[in-house]
Amino acid sequence: MLDHISLTVKDVEASARFYMGLFGLKTDKGWERKPEGLRAMVLLSDNTTRLELIQAKDMKPNLNNRNRNNFVDVTKQEGFTHISFSVKNMDGTVAKAVEMGGRIIEKPRTGITVKSFAFVEDPDGIAIELVERDRSK
Repeated sequence: MLDHISLTVKDVEASARFYMGLFGLKTDKGWERKPEGLRAMVLLSDNTTRLELIQAKDMKPNLNNRNRNNFVDVTKQEGFTHISFSVKNMDGTVAKAVEMGGRIIEKPRTGITVKSFAFVEDPDGIAIELVERDRSK
């Protein structure tokens, strides 16, 4: 069972506001390791899955996150590709993501296994898949 996902971000407070505002996550706890220059905030969803946001003093940019224009570009990189959230209002969530500093990678479209999906980036350039499931099935 998945316990948590951890993302390294430029500004832990700004990223927490983004994820809390967009997906309704709540603050669970935080931690700090001053000698290593690390601090983190852990956010909690309603089903106990956690999102850990870590800010590193000497963070290196992820060069893999450049020039992504659609979900194929996102998934054709080695290692971690994206984090996915289930949403109830696709268009509203995409608009809010942009309003909160995100960027659209791929606009909403009909999925094969879901009602619709879209890809956005958070303010740090981390890819997020938004999934709206068909509630009638």
